[in-house]
Amino acid sequence: MQKLTPITFDKFIRDLNPFNKKTVNFDLSQVQFISPAVLTQLCSLCHALHKENKQIFFKVSKETGRYMARAGFVKNIENIAQIGPKFLR
Repeated sequence: MQKLTPITFDKFIRDLNPFNKKTVNFDLSQVQFISPAVLTQLCSLCHALHKENKQIFFKVSKETGRYMARAGFVKNIENIAQIGPKFLR
């Protein structure tokens, strides 16, 4: 998936089914665009997963990671998830 928009995000999450896993791996390494709305949805989802004691990992490209940092996403999840080009468990 190259773009995460509110429409593609629903399918992405449905396929991932994160609440049925102890460790949640978000592989966004091939994603080239993430809409601001999806960043908000991802942030909310991370906090909900954290409350369920899930381990959360994001694999992202350098460009996507920089965008997520500039948008404030990384700051909002830094204590509950790991993010970077090599993170997946």
